[in-house]
Amino acid sequence: MTDDTTYGQDPKSLANLLGIGVRKMARTETDRVTGELLGAMLDGSLSLEAEAADHTPAAAASPSPNVPRLGDRSLTSLLLDSATDLAVLVQIKDLSRVLASQPDSEAFRTAAMTIYYSAIAGAVLAHRERITRHSYRHLSGAFGKLAGKPWMPAQLAEHFVNAKAACDSLAD
Repeated sequence: MTDDTTYGQDPKSLANLLGIGVRKMARTETDRVTGELLGAMLDGSLSLEAEAADHTPAAAASPSPNVPRLGDRSLTSLLLDSATDLAVLVQIKDLSRVLASQPDSEAFRTAAMTIYYSAIAGAVLAHRERITRHSYRHLSGAFGKLAGKPWMPAQLAEHFVNAKAACDSLAD
């Protein structure tokens, strides 16, 4: 007699099947949290001085009023605007790198690194400058991977696609 509840699967096959489902749920939850944190960061304006922020997601989105800000514009508008000064993009990149090094959640570090690479992409697109030691080939690969992330906002995904194309042409 066969057991209809397991459809003939042995215990190992069932464990693998259930494990895949658990890993997929965990990835989906991490993606959701990463998307929410990234959205909050992009909608806010970051401090120019990394030392002044307490490096929490709330502080990254809304730093103290005593801390100089990158204007009243959202981080998204600064990153996507071709008129943003190169020095501002360098400051965003540097602050994001500091934020990404904090012992917060993986989702927070991923969101901060996304902003880091967004600033680099902005410099490549708007100024044809590389504000990092990473090669254009490395940047092209990173931008391509980031553009395909399920939690990536559409505007930023397009930004990364365009930056990838620019890096590909500059790497030749």
